[in-house]
Amino acid sequence: MLKNLTNEEKTLKENHKLIKKTLKLVCNKFNKLKVDFYVVGSLSVYLIKNKLVRYHDDIDFMILESDLKKVKKVLSKTNFIFEDNRLSNHRYLSGDSTYTMGEHELVANHKNKDFHLGFFLINKETNGSITVKEHFKAKDTEDRYILYKNTPKKLADMLFNSNVYNFYGAKFKATSPENVYVIKQSTKREKDKFDLKIWEEWNIIDKDKVKKILNIEDEFKTHIYFEKI
Repeated sequence: MLKNLTNEEKTLKENHKLIKKTLKLVCNKFNKLKVDFYVVGSLSVYLIKNKLVRYHDDIDFMILESDLKKVKKVLSKTNFIFEDNRLSNHRYLSGDSTYTMGEHELVANHKNKDFHLGFFLINKETNGSITVKEHFKAKDTEDRYILYKNTPKKLADMLFNSNVYNFYGAKFKATSPENVYVIKQSTKREKDKFDLKIWEEWNIIDKDKVKKILNIEDEFKTHIYFEKI
């Protein structure tokens, strides 16, 4: 099944060709410089399955904050223009105060195409936990904050692993498909509903792992805290 959910002006063939080309270029350069990164989001599940079926307007990465300079160096020699909007973005806090919403704070826009790379910063702590770091602006003031989400080791081990995938010559790590599945179940966007339906048809989600993730999330809560900039 092929379905273009967000851009009827571009063919799926063109979009998928751009994804393959970009992924191979960027991942191989990241690996050469030993950047610690993960491909995340819905696209990562399709890449692991080794099959693209719908339109994607970006590729999302989680990278170590300490590797940000390497990422900028890689992208400076490509057709992508990197923007660091951590202190000027208009991201805002979700209703339950557990994540931020809005445009990417770290983004690389293609010079000639309606396509971009989005980046999320993480830190791997000495105790094995992983901290995601997001910047946002207060709703009614000009105050800016940093949201920290620290995932305990037992849960982090379920969400992140050392498996290396190969998609048409692009080698990368990814967050688990089960983690993406859990996240998408709480959203209501049409493309997310489409993804869930396809993944169910393909039978690629390990429901036992999903249950384990949910059980661990209940037992070992992600620690969320804020810092005013």
